[in-house]
Amino acid sequence: MLCVQNFYYVRATVLNTNKISHVIVRTKKSLNFREVQIQTGAIPQPKWEQGTVRVGVIARKVGMTQLFDRWGVSRTLTELKIDCCQVVQVKTDTGRIALQMGAGAMKLKKVKKPMFYHFEKAGVWPKAILKEFPVSENCLLPVGTEILARHFVPGQFVDVSGTTKGKGFAGPMKRWGFKGLPASHGVSVSHRSHGSMGSCQDPGRVFPGKKMAGHMGHERRTVLNLQVYKIDCMNNSIFVEGCVPGPKKSWVEIRDSVLKNFQFDNELPPLPTYFPGPGDESIKFLERPPAEKNPLAPYGLELSMEDWIDWQKKHLDLEGVEERLKKVKKQDSNLIQLEENFEDEDVDNDENELEIDEERVATQVKLSKKEVKKVAAANETKKGSSTKKASSTKKSSEKSKSKSKK
Repeated sequence: MLCVQNFYYVRATVLNTNKISHVIVRTKKSLNFREVQIQTGAIPQPKWEQGTVRVGVIARKVGMTQLFDRWGVSRTLTELKIDCCQVVQVKTDTGRIALQMGAGAMKLKKVKKPMFYHFEKAGVWPKAILKEFPVSENCLLPVGTEILARHFVPGQFVDVSGTTKGKGFAGPMKRWGFKGLPASHGVSVSHRSHGSMGSCQDPGRVFPGKKMAGHMGHERRTVLNLQVYKIDCMNNSIFVEGCVPGPKKSWVEIRDSVLKNFQFDNELPPLPTYFPGPGDESIKFLERPPAEKNPLAPYGLELSMEDWIDWQKKHLDLEGVEERLKKVKKQDSNLIQLEENFEDEDVDNDENELEIDEERVATQVKLSKKEVKKVAAANETKKGSSTKKASSTKKSSEKSKSKSKK
């Protein structure tokens, strides 16, 4: 965006069926990216059709946690944070339609010159990772569009791809679950080996894919049909129910589910993606609505939500807990009053002690000079007697030393 003589010039990318063109918008006010797209028609408003494929998202795995729903069932969740995921390139000339997405940020000193010009042409900051996602024609996006966490909807099913943890060189017992050789008789120093491979001179070789010791992990894996449980709009994070391949801080790819497409509990996700509108800043969290039926119904608890709440009140004594809380609050208020009373009493006692000390000082000042002189004379006599005793002890010690010399 460029401002010249109180006019704003904005560059927008317009995508038609198979063509890309750029438009310069001249306005008297500063427009955000969404308003420019609406005015120029850069992003059409497509509809969900058969064969619609939205763009995927690159996210970073934060870790795992758990939450309890209203039924009291614990949900094992994985947090995936979307870190500035933007469209870097639109590919329509190679005979297929795809979007190149980038996420993260890289230091400029680490960027190679060809990649630096690639990011400069797109007008985005150099990205830490690049991935390509095939999309349908009605889901194309201009270069620089940022994908937010609300690209997905709570209750939607997604597929997550990533690279598993590397385990290094592993034996057959850890890698393939072999039971190993006997631990007592007939085996020496090879209890965890795989044993004979079973081949003779006829094949004379090891078939590819034979279950043997070797490198384990660090492979690309995809977990299907993970349900989006919660969306943190403030931190731009997605909470998925289940586990995701890869260690913490690893990059993963999130796509709409292939097997359970258009099977959403709440609503359809935005097409082609989510763009923030007025009033969306006040929304902090989006969570999947609780199930209407108790998930513990197969175990003999066929209750609705209202019946479940009534059951909790009866058996868990929630009303009794509320009464106890009220009693505790009253006790706390009484304790606070007692503490205030004790503080007031302490202040009164301090004032009385100060008055007593002042009286003592006054009595000491009223002492007569004669009494002071008597006290001083008594002290001098005590000092004189102590000096006489010290001199006598010195003389006796000198006499004993002289006798010992003789």
